[in-house]
Amino acid sequence: MSAYYNVPSHVKILKNNTVPNSEYMQYDRKIVMYFEDKLAYEADSILIVKDANVIELIEKHKYGLGQIFGHTHRSPDFVLHAIGRHGNAPGASFWRDYSLTIPDVLDCFIRETFVQDLFEKYTGDCDDGTIWYSSNYITPPPASPVKLN
Repeated sequence: MSAYYNVPSHVKILKNNTVPNSEYMQYDRKIVMYFEDKLAYEADSILIVKDANVIELIEKHKYGLGQIFGHTHRSPDFVLHAIGRHGNAPGASFWRDYSLTIPDVLDCFIRETFVQDLFEKYTGDCDDGTIWYSSNYITPPPASPVKLN
């Protein structure tokens, strides 16, 4: 989404609690993500940490996941588990459940809930489908739809 908005993002950590009695260090977290001043989503997550360096990034530096993955110099494996939306109205909020994993380092289980009207509806000529775009684009996407087989 950073590329979509093309503005700086920042994370506010609302909760970062350790979970007792687990095999590895485990955190129950909640964050909110902003793009400039616009709230984009809330995320609830469980982090299972298997690497001492990552524990330090979480506890001492209060890093968000993007910063943590950047410091490991490894890209996590991504698995999308489920998606859905709240209602059928245009611009309704939506959510996704997914996991991010770096074996022997970090396992993350995340639910992101995006705010209502996160994207603006494209009102140009379009024969079928709906195109969502950011009003910050210099030029809107082309009016002719792309046909998918």
